[in-house]
Amino acid sequence: MKIIFKIIKLLALLTITNSLYAKVLPEIKDLSKLTFKLQTFSPGLSIPEKYGHIQLRVQEEGRFDQVVSWGMYDFQDPNFLKNFLKGHTNYRVIAFRTGASMRHYKKLKRTFWEHDIVLSSKQKQILYDAIQMQLTPPNNVYLYDFFKDNCSTRIRDLLDLVVSGGLKKVSQKHILGMSYRDTVRKHQSTTWMTGLGLSVWANHTMDQMLTGWEAMYLPSQVMVYAEQATNESGFLLINKKEFGQGDIPEGWPWWDELGLIFLFVLPFLFFFIKTVRSQVSTSSFLPKAWISFWWVFTGFLSTIMVLGWLFSDLVITHHSANLWLLWPTDFLVAILLWFAKSRQKLSRVIYYYAVCHVITWFVHAGCTIFGFWEQQTFSEFLVFGSSQLLASLILVSWMKYADPD
Repeated sequence: MKIIFKIIKLLALLTITNSLYAKVLPEIKDLSKLTFKLQTFSPGLSIPEKYGHIQLRVQEEGRFDQVVSWGMYDFQDPNFLKNFLKGHTNYRVIAFRTGASMRHYKKLKRTFWEHDIVLSSKQKQILYDAIQMQLTPPNNVYLYDFFKDNCSTRIRDLLDLVVSGGLKKVSQKHILGMSYRDTVRKHQSTTWMTGLGLSVWANHTMDQMLTGWEAMYLPSQVMVYAEQATNESGFLLINKKEFGQGDIPEGWPWWDELGLIFLFVLPFLFFFIKTVRSQVSTSSFLPKAWISFWWVFTGFLSTIMVLGWLFSDLVITHHSANLWLLWPTDFLVAILLWFAKSRQKLSRVIYYYAVCHVITWFVHAGCTIFGFWEQQTFSEFLVFGSSQLLASLILVSWMKYADPD
């Protein structure tokens, strides 16, 4: 019921929101009274809000006060779900009433910061015209890319435009010391299963070290580097103001690995030791149930990886190295452990299947240790590799040494 209530609430909010946004900004009458402000919002509680948000506030004193956002889904697209799964999500550029926007974020208890953007009359006109062009159909709908073209990168590019490349000059030379994968883990750390799932599915393209320019796919980084950029009369951003209830803690990124080690690896290690000591066999319910659960889980993850590779245009989901560890056919073994009629045939099939898993584990381990592929796989290898190896060794021991039922 809570989920249904949230969906109804979201649809109602979207209906109200659509009535509040304008197609384009009003025409300027006095350029000297036109001001621009940068509004940056802290991360929220829901998964889409984990990275924060950013928008521009545009005012002409005595006439209008609106915010322009590049972060609205295009729910009017009849193929929204299909396009989303294929990586073709369309986003809309919209202009809101500032009052409605600020009430919305205050209600969510999101901290936000507002800076005055210092611009000359010429720069104001350039920025205003660029925003108007992006608000005008068909430019108001764009193909969203999580890392390359989102609400943050659009504002980054506009600010860089008005300062003639000054923002890129400040940020491009700075190496952040983090990759896309690292930043995803950091921001999804309080929803560890989501963060780990994204990390497991994504390939080596997530592992390049970010420059400051590339890191500005994150709203907070746009604020950080824009504060360092200069204009003709000094700094680009001045008069920083803070609103809201205080920032939401990000959590501890390594909880992903530590939590899953306790959840998966340690039980497998316990069952493996028991198996070696001949204290458990295929007739033992708990270890068999645990291995079945594990291979249903890995089968699910790997099936999504394969489907993403075959049917999605999201390049980051293609040919992940973790397919050496996780196989879609793991589903089959989980079923065979319980429902195969012939114990002898079952043991033969599962034995060779588990041996194959052990072999690919060593391939994956060698490539990870010696750096034969670009994908950062240590964290995934630590959790999934250890669990998969122990599960496979337990089955090899069962099928080879255990007496038939």
